[in-house]
Amino acid sequence: MTLTATLRRPLEQIETSLSRPTGRLGVAVGHAMSLQHYTLTAWCHRLLAAPADADVLDIGCGSGNGLRLLGRRCSGRLAGVDPSPTMVEMSRRCNAGADSEGRLQIRLGSATELPFDDGSFDVVTAIETLYFWPAPERGLREALRVLRPGGRLAIALEMTKDAAEEPTWLQRVFGTSFTRRSAAEGLAIVSGVELTAMVRSAGFDRVQFAVEPRRSLGWLCVLARKPDPC
Repeated sequence: MTLTATLRRPLEQIETSLSRPTGRLGVAVGHAMSLQHYTLTAWCHRLLAAPADADVLDIGCGSGNGLRLLGRRCSGRLAGVDPSPTMVEMSRRCNAGADSEGRLQIRLGSATELPFDDGSFDVVTAIETLYFWPAPERGLREALRVLRPGGRLAIALEMTKDAAEEPTWLQRVFGTSFTRRSAAEGLAIVSGVELTAMVRSAGFDRVQFAVEPRRSLGWLCVLARKPDPC
């Protein structure tokens, strides 16, 4: 085995854990991502401005930090879905207070087949998970299905095509090559224009986006609303 291959193996394990964290490495990755994504999540939540009494769903809830932050703003039901049993358990522990109040519901599942009834939520969020959805368009239609009329969608990403034209040092070190490699390996790397088009195509209206090109590898937050019935 070459030195390159030897060094590559642990990186592959970490990358695999980003999409479906498992075991001890998955727990470590979950904690690391909670710290890494805290500011992105808080930014997304500020832009979202969820109603105080909202029932919320976080797609790809991971270690549960996003739900915990939403639980501080919203008094309604907190629900999460994740494809990793390790993350489902971490999310439940992270939100033990809401669980004891009877308002927490964390389930094992996929963004493309959400295990919830039609019209169950006022808010759906997806923080740093769209990359890994097996079919993003189908996942967006599922988000539309589980929202109530007038319900809000917020999707946030920290690696996009909207990174700064004059890159930061982080973007110079990791930027284009890392993003291109991620796209080549099947991750959904999008721009704000591309993602808003996908969201509109899924059936949402009032679609808008915000970017912070110099944050990480290009922060993006897309906001949208489920139309009221005609």
